[in-house]
Amino acid sequence: MSITLLPGETKQLDIVLTPLSSTQFWDKSFESGSLVGWYISRGYRIGNNAYDPWPLCDGQYYLVMRLPGNVGDAEELSQDIDLTNVNTIRFQLGLGISPSTFKVLVDDDEVYSLTNTTHSWVDYPNQEVDVASYTGVHKVKFWYIRLTTEGPGSECCFDNPTCF
Repeated sequence: MSITLLPGETKQLDIVLTPLSSTQFWDKSFESGSLVGWYISRGYRIGNNAYDPWPLCDGQYYLVMRLPGNVGDAEELSQDIDLTNVNTIRFQLGLGISPSTFKVLVDDDEVYSLTNTTHSWVDYPNQEVDVASYTGVHKVKFWYIRLTTEGPGSECCFDNPTCF
């Protein structure tokens, strides 16, 4: 669109910006070494597979969410995703050290929950979440929640959320 103005002429333009949305997560394998495109609420670190190997890592980097020792402490990682024609979200997950729960929410709807009640590390490869009933752009939230004050702080490894 082009607009030509004559000398001394003015026009008011109303511009509507529509946010870009994607049916895939930005930097889903954290290969930028940062959290580009992600919102995260608390403490985290980017794990480096070369120095701190995690067998489910897709590439060199993965996300480690960390929680201190308070019951109910939670970490949120989220992005806005267009879920139109998306049936499933798949991701790699590791929970450990202290009992904890990992949840996936679409907006405020809980669509997945997994609880590790052991006091040891457990890997959960290829976790899948059914999101076929959602269309349009939604906030997809990954929550990590500490369930006990026993033991040291909790950690969760997370990598490669992918829409299918």
